[in-house]
Amino acid sequence: VEALVLGRRGGLDPQQSRAFGRTGLAHLLSISGFHVGLIWTWLVLLLRIAVGPRRAVVGAAIGVLGYVAFLGFPVPALRAAVLAIATALERHRQRQPAAGALLAVVALIVVAVDPWAVGSLGAWFSVSALWGATAAIGGPNE
Repeated sequence: VEALVLGRRGGLDPQQSRAFGRTGLAHLLSISGFHVGLIWTWLVLLLRIAVGPRRAVVGAAIGVLGYVAFLGFPVPALRAAVLAIATALERHRQRQPAAGALLAVVALIVVAVDPWAVGSLGAWFSVSALWGATAAIGGPNE
């Protein structure tokens, strides 16, 4: 659980670590946008009960940013946090942006912060995964 939530692999048994590698599940042990998305979703669900839907997305974005800061701002998690913050701002403003436009904003922010991300396979994978998820979900202005 510590490896899955915090990305710490030091206490993981070496044999278990090799098993994760052989089965192709090693990427689950690194903090990624998937983890940030899970935290975001749970926070939104819990905060909706406590403070309502508009404040919930803002609170979840703050929570996700705190989580990513606690982890030391790993790049994949930071990309997902930027998406969460952009989504929170738009939802707080009661806007439903087109998924493609939101994806473009996140990609531009990533490239503005790290121009070398253009050559990063991880960055392209993240953008592709986000595009696939938003295309599958659909929405207004698609």
